[in-house]
Amino acid sequence: MSKQTGREPVPEFAARPVLPRNLWGIYDPFDIAPFTTFSNYAALIDALEQRASDAKYDVMQVVSRQDPLKEFQRIERLVAFKVGGIMLVPSLEPQKMLDFLHKNNVPTVIVSRLIPDEKRFDQVAVDHKQTMMRVVQEFIAKGHRDLLFMVRFPTLVVTRQRVEGLKQAIEQSASRVRYKVMECSDDETEFDAQLAAAFKGRAAPSGIIFSNGMIASRVIPVLRRRGIAYPKDVSLLTLDNPGWTELVVPKLSYVEQPSRELADMAWRCLAERMQDPLAPPRRVLLDDTIQLRDF
Repeated sequence: MSKQTGREPVPEFAARPVLPRNLWGIYDPFDIAPFTTFSNYAALIDALEQRASDAKYDVMQVVSRQDPLKEFQRIERLVAFKVGGIMLVPSLEPQKMLDFLHKNNVPTVIVSRLIPDEKRFDQVAVDHKQTMMRVVQEFIAKGHRDLLFMVRFPTLVVTRQRVEGLKQAIEQSASRVRYKVMECSDDETEFDAQLAAAFKGRAAPSGIIFSNGMIASRVIPVLRRRGIAYPKDVSLLTLDNPGWTELVVPKLSYVEQPSRELADMAWRCLAERMQDPLAPPRRVLLDDTIQLRDF
């Protein structure tokens, strides 16, 4: 975080003097600005930037598009800028980056994506495993016995936690429930073929859970073209709120992330970490809210 100086903003990573130690960086593996379909992260970053502005601090947002090499290079550049603190949304392979930040004693708060075995940094996140358990319990209570979980990045920490929650909810259920996890192709022809295969046979899903609204926006038109109606033939729910769930007919059920609470707690943790680098790391878990619509 740097105290606002009134100077014109400098393009990302352009040649410039070393920045003050109190510059604050947000590291995010996705390019949120033009790709706001990752609505949870867009809302979180908006809230963080508002919190920084209220406190008269500047924010440097850095993205990697899930490229591990680019990720590490950009974290190195942030550290070279002498940032006073980093809020980190970890990506697929964060260990090298975390080791580097720890070695360089950079105050860091891991936000949104809990890393269970990481004990060196403060973490502020929602409990994705517990949220998924509650979502699956809603599907089971409605009578669904064949579930499909559609994801983009199956190795992502959050995805793995959600799959754990899915399995645990089924194990705790008195009913026999089957499930599949589908890694969605970016190619539309392949994606259509994946959905067609999923709905063949007796194990066709009666409930679909989307990891985000972008996947939901691709699936709903395909279902309509195939004459599969929701919620009559299949119940749908997305694990974020893309902002259009109330506009479609029927309405789409979703999970609301506490973006403002996450931002406030993450900000507080980073400010306190910069003041007291030797304080024991904290782990704060917040609850999502399940919003059932035409379910």
